[in-house]
Amino acid sequence: MASSKVWLSKVWLTTAALVAGGLLPTALGVPFQAPTVVGVVDIDRALEGSPKMQAERERLDALRKGHAERLEALDKQLEQMKRDLGLMKRGSDQAEMAALEIKTTLERGKLLQELFRREMDVESERGLIALYSEAERATAEVAKLKGVQVVLRMNANPSGDDLSKDEDRAQQQRLRAYDRRTVWFSAEEVDLTAAVAKYLKVLGEKAPAEKPAAPAKDGSR
Repeated sequence: MASSKVWLSKVWLTTAALVAGGLLPTALGVPFQAPTVVGVVDIDRALEGSPKMQAERERLDALRKGHAERLEALDKQLEQMKRDLGLMKRGSDQAEMAALEIKTTLERGKLLQELFRREMDVESERGLIALYSEAERATAEVAKLKGVQVVLRMNANPSGDDLSKDEDRAQQQRLRAYDRRTVWFSAEEVDLTAAVAKYLKVLGEKAPAEKPAAPAKDGSR
């Protein structure tokens, strides 16, 4: 009986040692699997200071400025047309033709505004896809260097200048941030944001500078 207790004690001690050392699966003939290392990254914050983000903002600003200048020129043309109409004899063929040209120009202005809006949407989306693609590559490289197998995206709560001045809209922004959230807690040591941001900065400094694309005339590309 005593020998049985000694044998059981040895079994329990051996099993405990295997469990503590993570060797029990191997001892049972099951391949040992190392725990998955998970990291997190705030992609928006990582991209914020990247050279490509700055270049993309400049590109969109140039496009937006070109649209604004053409619409402003059209407004000035309309004002002049209206002044000329005021000098014409009411009811005359000349006045009727001038009024028709004003109406046509107004419609053209509305069409241009819509075309410009669509172009800005398409160009913004195109730029974001390029930025996210680069961030994806940078995140993968950083994860490999740090031995991380899975990287989750985390989103910081909007605050300060990120929030609308309107209280109702600010509340909606906070709610959307919670709805989008995937990571609800992460320790500082698993946050890869700073490393990804640094990697993106290095990539941007090595890449050849791109000139902002010149806006197309009348919203066409």
